[in-house]
Amino acid sequence: MVQTRWTHMNRDYSVLTQIEAILLDGHFVLEHGARERSGDYFNFNGTAGMWRIKAIADGGGWQHDTLTEDTDLSYARNWPAGSSSTCPRWSALRAAHRNDRLQDAAGALGQGLIQTSIKVLPMIFRSDVPRRIKVEAVYHLTANLSYPLMIIMSAALIPAMICRFYQAGFKCC
Repeated sequence: MVQTRWTHMNRDYSVLTQIEAILLDGHFVLEHGARERSGDYFNFNGTAGMWRIKAIADGGGWQHDTLTEDTDLSYARNWPAGSSSTCPRWSALRAAHRNDRLQDAAGALGQGLIQTSIKVLPMIFRSDVPRRIKVEAVYHLTANLSYPLMIIMSAALIPAMICRFYQAGFKCC
């Protein structure tokens, strides 16, 4: 598998497209480049890349049981993968976003990565890859769990802050 980076035809359309392009450049150039160099599991992003047909077949083919089937197939085996930032593929950024579409896309990605982690982490734990790579795979696939945990932590801090406020002797109004 080879994953190339995207380059954007409408990068300078607005501040929003410039920010989105910077975030995607970081993902494709920095993250993918680091994963390739360190030998960590490498996830295919569904576009701007190529697969060998034999690799897809050996990995069990495209399966429909996760929303991120490209990541699922990438993790099915720790194949040697390549990342090429020297051969960019053109794409277009959305010039205007609707909030519900952004939330749907973010939710689908988070749900798909959790589905993939439930499916492939047991296989990774049983594999003979080094512990460092197993730990990094856990961090990569379960990173979205930090968001609900931050909400729970923030909600738990409110009563603690109220108690500290009254313990310090401050009076309200």
